[in-house]
Amino acid sequence: MTPPAAFIRELRLEQCYLALLDATPQRRSITHIALEHGFSDGAHFARVFRKRYGVSPGDLRARGKQLG
Repeated sequence: MTPPAAFIRELRLEQCYLALLDATPQRRSITHIALEHGFSDGAHFARVFRKRYGVSPGDLRARGKQLG
């Protein structure tokens, strides 16, 4: 069984993932997205995100820009 904190972190990471792929012209910064979804700072978010998805938030955003 997944502990509640891990489940909540996973949901927050998924929301950040989708926000990073957002192709609208008025995109928020990566740090803003991290803070908006409950992460304490951008560096911590980047470490957790890379561990979960195997790619940095910036690299994911660049991929999304190429696809969109």
